[in-house]
Amino acid sequence: MAQLPSLPILKKSDILMRPEAFRHISMEPHLIQHTSGTSGQILHVHRSKEELAAIESFFSKSDEPTDKTTPVIISILGSTTDAIQTPAPAVGQVFRLNLRDPTWRSRIQDVVRAPWEYVEGTHHARPAVIVGLESDLRVLTALLRECSFDFSSASISSLITSGDVITRRLRRYYESTWRAPLFDQYGLSEIFGSCNQCGVCGHLHPDPHVIMEVVNPISSEPVSDGVGIAVFTTLAPFVQCQPFIRYWSGDLVEISEVSCPVDLLGFRLLGRLYKSVSLPGLTGSGIVLSAIEAYDALDDFSEIASSGMFKWLWEIKDHSQLGHLKFDLRMDSDRGSHTLVATIETRFTPHLYPEQSESLKFRIRDALCKRSGSLRESIQAGHMSLRINLKPPGSIDSFMPDMVE
Repeated sequence: MAQLPSLPILKKSDILMRPEAFRHISMEPHLIQHTSGTSGQILHVHRSKEELAAIESFFSKSDEPTDKTTPVIISILGSTTDAIQTPAPAVGQVFRLNLRDPTWRSRIQDVVRAPWEYVEGTHHARPAVIVGLESDLRVLTALLRECSFDFSSASISSLITSGDVITRRLRRYYESTWRAPLFDQYGLSEIFGSCNQCGVCGHLHPDPHVIMEVVNPISSEPVSDGVGIAVFTTLAPFVQCQPFIRYWSGDLVEISEVSCPVDLLGFRLLGRLYKSVSLPGLTGSGIVLSAIEAYDALDDFSEIASSGMFKWLWEIKDHSQLGHLKFDLRMDSDRGSHTLVATIETRFTPHLYPEQSESLKFRIRDALCKRSGSLRESIQAGHMSLRINLKPPGSIDSFMPDMVE
């Protein structure tokens, strides 16, 4: 472990150029998975029979809880029903709710009221947890709201989401709607394991079998406190056919030592490096505004437009509630002068409402500077400026919401 930081960083491009060089030549792949491709490159991940057997053996429970205490896990599927997951024993009885199936969409009220009725075994009331991508939880919540569902009748004790950004507004919305706490889960398709939000300190902690480092995005030097790129290592017995050693996630995190009985290593996710904004010459990570900081700040503004998604859901009238904010960030540099340009699509035509538009620009500027101390300090020091451009509906044709893996 002490020698791990001396090894080279492994990037996806390295594996794509020579995939055979990073696989165990004596092991036959038994399961082939793939990344989502949101970064523009799909990587195939090979898993052997040996590692799948090790996963099954380790995570199988010797003392099964009684029927009345076994939690029901509602695994919601919608946007990624074709995903191939690593098979691993669950801590409870799993029911897979396929939101692409209109039959199950018509029964979702019954499922969330009494989920234990949909798993094998004796049908006793017990705790239930909803697990899935944030985008799928968004669909499920919208579908229930469309039919005026009484969420106080839902038998849900907690929500666990991954994939998309959980902004402060979204957290308030989900937790007040479902009357249950929401926990983030962060991981990569390439890595067996994840990082989970702690119920004690609120930070993300990596699973015990996942080795996590944080490195400077420019120099790749280790970072023990501050902002850097998350780098992961997974080894035997859970990963054997295709080990990932010091694998570059491409995701920015802010790491710190926390006083937590669960783990002293805690971090918060800041989003994709290539979606963040850097300032030339800035010391440290060079980042003045991360992808998640920007999205979190802008998500409080109801005036900002969002993309329409999941239009095959005929039950939902307003598909923009399922989409993502439409904006673009770029740093313009000219002769030593740097300007962060935020182009934002609004739900109204800005020039028709000039006073409202100027007020909105001011409030957006204030929110971004409050959300990012680095941005605020760089502007105050005269190292850069910030310009807000408001655009009418339909101005931003395409939008890639991949804030994280």
